[in-house]
Amino acid sequence: MSNEVKLTVPADRRLLEAILDFVFDYSRAMGMVGRSLIEIRLALEEVVGNVIEHGFDGGGRESFHIEMSASGGGLIFLLRERGLAFDPEALEQGLENEGPQAPASKVLGLRILRRAMDEVSIRSQGGEGKEIRLVKRLYLECEPESEEEMNAAADAPPLPEELHFEVRRMRPHEAPEVAKLAYYAAGYTCSKLQLFDPALLRLMNDRDALASFVAVTDHGQIMGHVALLFHDESPLVPELGLAFVKPGFRRRGCMKRLTAWLVEEARQRKVHGLFALGGCSHAYAQQAMHDLGLMPCALRLVCAPLRGSGGKDNLLGRESFITCHRYMHAGPGKPLFFPSDHVGMLEKIYGWQDRQVSVSIAPEGLELSERPLSVEFSMNSQATASMRVKRYGKGIAAEVRRWLHRACLEQVEVIFLSLNLSDPLTSGFVPQFEAMGFFFAGVMPGGGGKDYLILQYLNKVNVDFEALQAGNEQGSELIAYVRECAARAGS
Repeated sequence: MSNEVKLTVPADRRLLEAILDFVFDYSRAMGMVGRSLIEIRLALEEVVGNVIEHGFDGGGRESFHIEMSASGGGLIFLLRERGLAFDPEALEQGLENEGPQAPASKVLGLRILRRAMDEVSIRSQGGEGKEIRLVKRLYLECEPESEEEMNAAADAPPLPEELHFEVRRMRPHEAPEVAKLAYYAAGYTCSKLQLFDPALLRLMNDRDALASFVAVTDHGQIMGHVALLFHDESPLVPELGLAFVKPGFRRRGCMKRLTAWLVEEARQRKVHGLFALGGCSHAYAQQAMHDLGLMPCALRLVCAPLRGSGGKDNLLGRESFITCHRYMHAGPGKPLFFPSDHVGMLEKIYGWQDRQVSVSIAPEGLELSERPLSVEFSMNSQATASMRVKRYGKGIAAEVRRWLHRACLEQVEVIFLSLNLSDPLTSGFVPQFEAMGFFFAGVMPGGGGKDYLILQYLNKVNVDFEALQAGNEQGSELIAYVRECAARAGS
């Protein structure tokens, strides 16, 4: 076939984004548009990422094959690899028999594929390995080309001057409409592609990993959405995010009521705190957070792609975020041990939070535990890695350096290091980590006496600090301080 493409790809995580970009461009060239393109990229990210991460035992320089072809009815993707054996029937049976207590990791991947693609088959071919076949049919759909077009569609017929709506928890049958809302409100600029999958949206709400709220008119139209996201590493401090208002319903007070409702939901759940991320390419998102009582606590530099409304083809650079936090039901915390070089700034950050903390001085001569050290390391597909020191032990500095070296070899652009401020050893090790090139980013309250100092490392990435915008004076002061620390790290 003249439109058939065959790729042989090394099982190297650094190539994941390039593969997905190629698949996206090929799919668009073959006639796919709109949500179909998003769903294809989401499905291929799930499959290719799993092949790279889990398909082989890491004993050699393995590779796998991707074949793409188009027919009059759509696109066919074939992935063939000769990695570790598995049982496709057991996977299918696990999906059919999952219960409310089943681990999400066992079923979400296959659910994503089933919802994103029209046909999914996984076959074991004995000595020839495994084959994954994905089919996406070509549907005639209209992709909005401008915000004016989307507003025109949303405004017909004209909305009444007095628009009445209620805010409530999203109902399961509304997940597809919320997924459409995300597309029409943000298009390709939304970084959380899982929001476009109704099944995943329902499942996360069922398991309370996500608490979605919607604004609904008297006629049942969904105007907007916002959610609490509960992260495993800090379940007592959920994230306020996934906030969208449908074009045509904006400037009606919808988002203000949604976010105020969500803050009250957090209060009712008696969480320790609440945080949100505000992009530094503009100030209005941060200002909205400040109106809710969330104040700056950390600046995370260049940690996500910054895209215009044209999506991948309109890549504007990388976005920096100010993390804003608010205490909700914080009881007495453990004493914190501030590193001496950053005492002043940390006291200011906690002061902005109206939080009195007990700051202690780490005693000299502390010895490292004989227990094995523990460092948690993870990378994502946005050229970002995170490390968390869970337990200090002998050789901890060398271990952090080893993971840092690996991330740099993987061409990760920014690496974050989280250190428990309740551990007196943290204050003594910060200078050693800073000598490796890490520098101050801020603090992340975690609840339960686990407030984390955040350091960051830039791998051959330049930051235009002059272009970073803050939503208030405190944010500007945080940006200035981090800039000084980054300059010292680079000198």
